[in-house]
Amino acid sequence: MKDKSYEDILKEANMYLEAAGITDASIDAWILFEEVYKIGKAEYILNKSKASDVNLYFKYLELIKLRAQRVPLQHILGYTYFYGRRFMVNQDVLVPRQETELLVEKALEYMKEIPAKSFDILDLCTGSGCIAVSLACEGSIQGIKTTVTASDISEKALKVAEKNIDINNACVNLIHSDMFHNINEKFDIIISNPPYIESSVIKELECEVKDYDPITALDGGEDGLLFYRIIAKESTVYLKENALLLLEIGYNQAEYLKEILKENGFYDIEVFKDYSGNDRIVKGRK
Repeated sequence: MKDKSYEDILKEANMYLEAAGITDASIDAWILFEEVYKIGKAEYILNKSKASDVNLYFKYLELIKLRAQRVPLQHILGYTYFYGRRFMVNQDVLVPRQETELLVEKALEYMKEIPAKSFDILDLCTGSGCIAVSLACEGSIQGIKTTVTASDISEKALKVAEKNIDINNACVNLIHSDMFHNINEKFDIIISNPPYIESSVIKELECEVKDYDPITALDGGEDGLLFYRIIAKESTVYLKENALLLLEIGYNQAEYLKEILKENGFYDIEVFKDYSGNDRIVKGRK
């Protein structure tokens, strides 16, 4: 290496990722640069002609090579952000997506409609715990009394969720459970982002998803609706009167979910679109 400047290194990384077919190559190159060199945009602009430390350069190059191999950016970093908070992620959990934040928003909207009430909340298929932690933290900040329980069939996922609870100083009860098997209470809100990808479609997903997200967090059965049928049928036993069910769905599943909920006695069913205009959340009352 011959006295490569920050600017040269960033350009080199950008070109390398573009050649590897990485979408948003320049964004990923910058995020990894920022992570290794611990500088922001303003400091970079002031020092872009500065020669890089050799050790930092090779460390950065290794991360860029991993990204070129389609390792998800979040896995390389070991964390991501969800609803303004930092969450640890690894191969044991689904990487939280921005559209899932809408689940948190809708739950908070509902809770604000009934001031001075205490809410018992169940986050089913919690994964990283991002939904449960966000609701517990936001409830505390906004003066909403909440008791949040999060469950998952994966013990590995629960270990990640436990770390995220600690990282964010949240108050969340964790339960190891295959859907409702170990759930013994009733709730004001049951919220879930269950597996909903059709089994045959998984192999067509981008490499960052199909090769790194756990299959159990993706596979929703032959038609993608397996877990929705279980939740719609069994949640009725665990919901209090006039309680709320909130589910994230695939972009093409809204009409199916509306029918499934109706068949199980839910009413006031509503579909909400995500920030890209796709159907993303289904709400029902029981």
